Amino acid sequence: MGLTVTSIKLAEQLLRDASLSQDPTPVLTVAPIPPSRGTMTVSFKSLSTLTYILFSGMKDAEDLPVKLFRSLPSLQSLVIRHCHRLKALPVRAILRYLPSLEILEISSCKELDLSMDEDSHDGVGEGMPNLQSGEPTKLQELEFQAIPKMKTLPWWIQHLTNLEELRILFCSNLKALPEWFPNLTSLKQLEVFRCGKELKRRCRRNTGEDWAKICHIQYVDVRN
Repeated sequence: MGLTVTSIKLAEQLLRDASLSQDPTPVLTVAPIPPSRGTMTVSFKSLSTLTYILFSGMKDAEDLPVKLFRSLPSLQSLVIRHCHRLKALPVRAILRYLPSLEILEISSCKELDLSMDEDSHDGVGEGMPNLQSGEPTKLQELEFQAIPKMKTLPWWIQHLTNLEELRILFCSNLKALPEWFPNLTSLKQLEVFRCGKELKRRCRRNTGEDWAKICHIQYVDVRN
């Protein structure tokens, strides 16, 4: 079951009403995923069974509603698109409260700075997992698309021990891969598309400065 959230106010209403509900009575009517002619009702009980959620076109959001993630233990896919005011991503909260998450896609968020250390922005407080401790995460697929402020890959990627697929598209300010990239020993597929001539040159087979960082990956596709 999936859900689309198009406004931070909608997300806050969903969170508020669900937290007050003690039974599976409907708390909100929203558009379903996949799209259909009808609508669906969301209850506190159904939140716990959601497997897909899309944050799209949230013009009023500078951050994501971290507390909502606590109600989504079954979520497998999280997609964030066209949230142009979004400035930071609460990565620690996402990995802590979404233990079933396998797919994360972030695209067309022009103000998002993924190089920021979000510790001071996630609003979760003490008890957040230390990603460097090797705590397991199920995340297997990660995609960045059209993130203009991303000048380097986020530091937390190196701790995604089960990551198998990484796609980077239309990130024109990404010029090189980080030194820790070889740590992604589970990575089987790397796709880089339209990220500029410099990154393509650095990833050139055998001769590029970054080739040694990615030569262990089974499938590599870097092109403009």
